[in-house]
Amino acid sequence: MTRLRAENYRTGKYWTHGIQLVEGCTEVDATCAHCWSRQMAARLGRQGVVDGQWTTVRANPKALERLQVTGYKRRPRVWSAWNDLLHEALEWKDTFAPLSRMRYLPDDRLIVLTKRAERLRQFVRELTRPLPANVAFGVSFGQRVNMDRWATLASLPGLTRIVSVEPLIEPMDLSAVVSADGPDWVIVGAETGSQRRRCDEEWAKAIVDQCTQAGVPAWVKGLQIAGRVVHDNQDREWPDWAVRQVPEWLEGE
Repeated sequence: MTRLRAENYRTGKYWTHGIQLVEGCTEVDATCAHCWSRQMAARLGRQGVVDGQWTTVRANPKALERLQVTGYKRRPRVWSAWNDLLHEALEWKDTFAPLSRMRYLPDDRLIVLTKRAERLRQFVRELTRPLPANVAFGVSFGQRVNMDRWATLASLPGLTRIVSVEPLIEPMDLSAVVSADGPDWVIVGAETGSQRRRCDEEWAKAIVDQCTQAGVPAWVKGLQIAGRVVHDNQDREWPDWAVRQVPEWLEGE
């Protein structure tokens, strides 16, 4: 079953629909410094942002309404949850609500990335019923100091597991992360925006090479090439090694 469009493979967006299930967030580590979501909220003058910083974190019930069964046939969607659904300010019912709705959208997929791995562990342990199979959880880190988030995610059985190395802001060795036992998918990308920090092509290539050796699909979202950020894999300078592979969970039945 095809969920991603041709434009996804061209532009690097691994989702077809972004959904802001949470309004607001707070910084966890250095990779949060130039948060795209926070900058966009400030630019649009949304409530909850003062002097460029979030002041509140809360569930977004209007976004939740988008996860509903419709009366017409449509193409399956890949949802990417924006902001952190595992934030400490949320109650467990807020975290569980969108996951529960995915049971009624079996052809869709929902990707939930978090930098709060310990909170994810606590959430999974307190569940009283299995999570829908069309939901994947991922941990995000762009520095070596936070690689232990993967060990936390890897300890949770029965999940489709993703590692997002974005923004990548220093060279990393993922040999202790990628193996025949997982993760199911690795996403890697450079930081974007006018304040972006350095990300050498070789850093991303090293991660892709390790994924290839371990048989783990890799998705290169974007690269810094010759001083510019490139997402379009049709760009004349896009390297052949910068693959966009997907796991069976995403495009399978």
